[in-house]
Amino acid sequence: MATRFHIHTEPGRGTLAAADLTAPTPTRSRTGDADTAAEGYFCLPAAGEQVSGDALAVAAGIGRRDVLVVDGLGHGHDAAIAARAATGSFHTSLGLPLVDAMRSIHQGITGTRGAAVALLRISPSTVEFCGVGNVHALVHDGTGDHHLLSRPGIVGRGGALVPAVQRRPLTGPATIVVHTDGVHGQPLPATEIVPSLSPTLLAARLIQRHRQPRDDATVLVLTTGGTA
Repeated sequence: MATRFHIHTEPGRGTLAAADLTAPTPTRSRTGDADTAAEGYFCLPAAGEQVSGDALAVAAGIGRRDVLVVDGLGHGHDAAIAARAATGSFHTSLGLPLVDAMRSIHQGITGTRGAAVALLRISPSTVEFCGVGNVHALVHDGTGDHHLLSRPGIVGRGGALVPAVQRRPLTGPATIVVHTDGVHGQPLPATEIVPSLSPTLLAARLIQRHRQPRDDATVLVLTTGGTA
């Protein structure tokens, strides 16, 4: 039996449905942070490929979530090698400032074909974003829609990186969308963000409407309760 079931229908667009299957535990809470801090994603390979050159990771710490979205250069097996290497470097650099974590990933995937990489650190009061290459983020909250754009470059290729961090305060509930360039719209139009949908359904809506089949495509949706 599903822990939660979500369904959304739009005339002329079809129906999206998602079921969350969670093993019951005596200590699992069904309220609080479980409802306000959640993730949903899709990571799909390019048409005709068996593996995706995109990857993502979310690591929960005390009072924060660290997030990686990576797009290996091109697609297919070699892109997947770069993405997996970036994921490994991400996990070994948890807790570092995002600029230092990005440099660690740059060093860790040297020798691969390289990748576009986005790092986020999400706390109840702030979103930090550090991106290099064509990975984009959008923060939708009560003050409007705020695009967080990556710097040009390829992680793991060339000389030293010069990454930078953008910070966005959170004063209430927010929806954060991160996506690779296998998704149409760079960045995605804010009108496509529907906060009333669960993270999984919103990710499904975005990948259904904006995926480019000729490339790997990833959409990650995160929610936070903010400080209000």
